[in-house]
Formats: sequence, structure tokens, C-alpha cells
Amino acid sequence: MALCHYNLKQYSDASDIIDKIVEKSLEQYPEFDERSRSCERSFFRNSGALQESFLIEAYNLKASIEFNRNNFSAAVENFQVMPQRIEEDLDPVTLHNQALFDMHHNVGDSLKKLSFLLSNPPFPPETLRNLLTLYCNYGYNDIAAEILSDNAHLKFDLLGQNMSDYFDASIMAGVNPEKAIEQFETLVKRSTSIIKALRKQRDRELKNNNTKYAQSLFHEIRHELDFFLAVLMSQARLYWEREEFETVEEVLGKFADLCGEEEEWKINMAHSLFVQQGSKFMESISFYEPVVSNCGDESILTLSPIVLANLCVAYIMNNQNEEAEHIMKCVEKQESHNRIKNNVDFSTAKHHGCIINLVIGTLYCERENFEFGINRICKSLDPLEIKLGPDTWYYAKRCLMALASKVAKHMIIPQRDLFQEIFYFLDDVMKFGKDMSSHIVDHHAAENNEESSSTISIEALRLKRLFVKLQML
Repeated sequence: MALCHYNLKQYSDASDIIDKIVEKSLEQYPEFDERSRSCERSFFRNSGALQESFLIEAYNLKASIEFNRNNFSAAVENFQVMPQRIEEDLDPVTLHNQALFDMHHNVGDSLKKLSFLLSNPPFPPETLRNLLTLYCNYGYNDIAAEILSDNAHLKFDLLGQNMSDYFDASIMAGVNPEKAIEQFETLVKRSTSIIKALRKQRDRELKNNNTKYAQSLFHEIRHELDFFLAVLMSQARLYWEREEFETVEEVLGKFADLCGEEEEWKINMAHSLFVQQGSKFMESISFYEPVVSNCGDESILTLSPIVLANLCVAYIMNNQNEEAEHIMKCVEKQESHNRIKNNVDFSTAKHHGCIINLVIGTLYCERENFEFGINRICKSLDPLEIKLGPDTWYYAKRCLMALASKVAKHMIIPQRDLFQEIFYFLDDVMKFGKDMSSHIVDHHAAENNEESSSTISIEALRLKRLFVKLQML
């Protein structure tokens, strides 16, 4: 019954049933109650009692509901209260869900798990789609093509015509972007027609008081709209990669009437305006603001840190410093609150504040105020042993390379103190970045269980040698 509600996207009804299942199961099998376990992490075998309790299925479904609601912290929480098992004992659904929940902080591990599932049937039908999506999103179009070729017999059964065409276009993007844009355009037109027809039909049913059928049409529209957004954003991404930001704005703007209320559309429209800078900063605020406002201060950490960072920068560039300060204080307050409430240490906590300060520091570097920008970046990563990672290092090294380029061209002459600050910073980066890949996703290393060929420490060493030479100019 809960699964039926889930498939109909009636998440509240499904959650109510799941809660009753969990409550009844824990009364009958109290040994699986997370509250009764000792402080030490305990693991359970796949016993008859565990199977009869249906707790694994219940927690997996509840986690999937929260994941679909974009409430990732709640999804992870359901995973944590689930009776824990060693990885070798995990069922395919749990391993699949674990891969999805891990992809935001360990993409390589997620790719390994999904690849393992695909090679060892039976597996959840979403496995092929999610694996292809991850590879395409991170630019591994050639690997996605191989997987699609190796699993051609599953293509239409597990993906359907629309998703098959979508992945064909995504793979084509790596070979022939112009052809891929045409393929995406065909999908956009097809999907637009379907959405408009469904909305007209829904309105007719509502007018005739056929609310039950109208409700089913709402779900169809939602499903088609999700697909449409995926296609539209993939098409816009190709223009983005060419740095044709005005074209991105134009492509997205054409569909304001169709999906202008969608958060994903607002965020990407805001990004396309933000990156054009100048007078476009003000326009980007009008799209970022509703997203942040709808989220609320208490849930601000559920938003991407880049959204918050860009809004803060746009505020600063529009002389709205108080609004930027309000966001940064809200982020700081919620990060502190979460650490205390959930007893989370710094190493596993979210670092939205760090990302925001990195982006602001980057802005000042782009404006050639390197002294303030570099100083802010260095401070935002303190303590380095916790906040240093491929994503945060990306921003830091980009600013350092921009400074190095200006110095090498004799366009600026930094003060000795700035050189010293950079040297101290890079020394610490070399210390704590020895075992960290400098790439956000290193597929080859992940697939072969190898260490990345390029670590943050190695790149920091190269940068230090470069600045030593520049100081001697």
C-alpha cells in the first residue's frame, strides 16, 4: 500500500503507512530499535527476524521519499536509523540508495556501487538511468556510451523512448555539440507539446469537477515537467560551456510561461544573469531571492551554497551589504545549530559559510583587489584539515593562478606580506592535502581503487614554487 502511494507520488500518505509499519515492527522486534542500541556501532546479519520485520524496506522507502523531496538530511537520517549491516550483506535496493545519497560528497564511490549493481543483477530498474546520469553530468560521455552499448538489450525496457533519446543526445554532446543541440531541441518541442496538452486536459477535468482524474493528471504533468527541465538544462549547458551566457538566458527565457515557477529554472536563469555581471547582477537577485525566501532561514542549508554565495555577491555589487550580511549570519547560525543539535563534528558538517566566503574572495580577486581577496579565501578555509577538499581548493587555486598571471605580466606588484601569507597557506595545504585528489571526480582512480595521480598537495607545491620564482622578479 505504501509503495502504491509512493508510485503515485502521494508521499504524505506513503509516509503515514511507513511510520505505522516501523512502529509495529519495533514493538515486535525491539532489538532493531536504534534507541536501544549501545553507543558503539553494531551490525546485524540478514536474519529471518530482520527479513520478517520489513524494516529495511520501510526505511528505504521513507529515505526515497525524503530524497525525492530534496530533503537529503532527512533521507540520510532514515538510513542511519535503519538496522546497520556490513556492505557485503546489503541488498540491491539499499546499496542503490546508498550510492544516491553518497553522490554529493563521494561521486567515485557512488559510481562504483551503481556499476557493481548493473553487473550483478537483479538490480533496481533505476540503476541504469542513475548511472548514465552521473557519468553524463560529470562529462564522462564516452563511458556512458559504452554502458549504453553494453546494455542495449535493457535500453527501452528500463529507460523508455524519451530517456533513451535524452541519453543519446547527452552522449552526442561530447562528440558533436551542434548535433546534440538539435537533438535536445527536438525533445524540448516534443515535451512542450505534451505538457501543454496535459494542462489543458487537467483544466477541463477540474472545470467538470472530476477531481480524481485531474489529480492523476497532476502527477503526469509533474513527471513530464521533470523530464522537460532535464532536457532544457542539458541544452543550455552546451551554450554555457561555450561561454555564450546571453544565449543561455535567451534559451531559458523562452519557457518562462511553461516552467517559470520551478526552482531549478529560477536558479539557472539567475546563474545565467549573474555570470554576465554588470547590470545583470540586479536582475539575478530577482530570481535568487524567491528561492532563498521560500526556503526560510531555518532550512537555508538545504540550498546549494553557490546559490547563497552568488546572491551575496550580487547584493554586495548592488550596494545591499546588509542583505548579504543577513544571509551569512543565517548560514553561520544554522551551521552552529546543526552541529550542536545533531552532535556533528566539523569534519562532517556542511560548510556553506566557507563556500560563500570563497566566492566573495574570488570576486575581489577578479576585481584585482588580490590582497583582500586572497586574505578572505585563506581565512574561509580555516581550519584547513577540515574544510580543504577538491571543491574548496578549486576556488582557492583559481584565484592564486589569476594573481600569478598578473604578477608574471608585471601588471601588479604584490606586497611582501601577501607573498608570505600565500607561502604559509600553501605550506598548510601541502600538509593536509597529501591524500586528497585535486579533481572533484576522478573516475579512473575510483574505478580501479587507486590513489589520484594529482593530489591537492602536489598542486600546492607547484604553486609555491611558482610564487617563489615570481617573488624574485
